[in-house]
Amino acid sequence: KWPILAKGIVGRKGQEGMNAPDGNPPRSTDAGASESPQILDDVPNHALFEAICQGSPDAVVLVRRSGDIVFANNRCRDLLGYAPVELVGQMVELLVPEHYAHHARVRENFGKSPQARPMGKRPVLTARHRNGSNVPVDISLSPLDVGEGRGGRLSQAVMRDATPRWTAQKDQGLQGVAMDSAANGIVITDVKGVIQWVNPAVSRMTGYG
Repeated sequence: KWPILAKGIVGRKGQEGMNAPDGNPPRSTDAGASESPQILDDVPNHALFEAICQGSPDAVVLVRRSGDIVFANNRCRDLLGYAPVELVGQMVELLVPEHYAHHARVRENFGKSPQARPMGKRPVLTARHRNGSNVPVDISLSPLDVGEGRGGRLSQAVMRDATPRWTAQKDQGLQGVAMDSAANGIVITDVKGVIQWVNPAVSRMTGYG
């Protein structure tokens, strides 16, 4: 179902990454190797990987360094309006708002120096929905090294609906504009009575900056 996964790119560390004919990863034949319990030995790697991605509450896409999408989970349909089959093979810029025209250059720079970028550390971003609208999202990026010859390095993008955070930020911005524009003086203090913020009207009334 997922060709790139069936080739065994999700292999154990130190192994070739190719699956045995039964779909399971090869077991070590080194008599000196330490034996540790592997309770999921009977689960093919690609099946486990797909189950994890499909079970995620967030939209997940895997992207090659060249920018083409090689995997998308079902949550992409709910968040972005695209079925996974519609995204696989497309350039990731399909999901980037039109005003962010330099995304390809940013992607290339990330490929040259990939570093994980956790979710929530940046302002709310937007992704382009299938209907053309922009959806507020939080995005985390993670480089995945799957080995040369089996895809090289992939980037994992995890997208989460950020509408609640975007709405809160928008409301805070509107409240700030309203308080700054108020004709009456507004003073905000902490619990000890120390002034933390005043609006411009207070400065006009008191002469204090």
